[in-house]
Amino acid sequence: MSNDDFMKTTDEENLLGGAAGGDGDDIVLDLSGDDLKTTKFPLIPIGTWVKFSIYEAEVKPSKSQKNEGKPVYHITLKVLPQEEAKWGSGRRFTIYAPLWSGAFFTAFKVFKALGFDIPKPPKEGERINFRVPGPNKLYGKTLEARVTKHEQGNTTDDEGNPRLFERFEAFRAVTDGGPNDSDGLDEFASGDGGLFS
Repeated sequence: MSNDDFMKTTDEENLLGGAAGGDGDDIVLDLSGDDLKTTKFPLIPIGTWVKFSIYEAEVKPSKSQKNEGKPVYHITLKVLPQEEAKWGSGRRFTIYAPLWSGAFFTAFKVFKALGFDIPKPPKEGERINFRVPGPNKLYGKTLEARVTKHEQGNTTDDEGNPRLFERFEAFRAVTDGGPNDSDGLDEFASGDGGLFS
């Protein structure tokens, strides 16, 4: 049976038991009011380290006017099962890591936390090439990320209040302690280092 045949409605009811009618591609669901509410996750306090696995990773072109078309890693982090009781089941966050000289700092911190070899920052005037790990090398890897601030989004909750979002800007290997996440970062983030090929 094809997917199209599976989803077609009959004269009496559709696949999920609702009354048929309307466009043959429609699906009728029997939902409660609770199904239509937005899931509320607790706001993670600033300074908190959270353990994640990489759920999705994809390089996409930047849409910003200043850097349009330049590569940006979209890395989706999913809260590890042992942390779901605190922060929510299946909770995900997306990190946007630019992949160009002068803006490589987020990617640098993520790759370092994941254990990838990061070349030493170049000396004045030197250029280096850095081979960016592809998405298949990121999937399933774990790291910790720290909430560095809360930002107001452009959406509201069910009560009409502005929704706050966590921003993660510090990363480290999964550990109970851990070194400072920004060792060497300033040298990578300044100047025109040519940090990927």
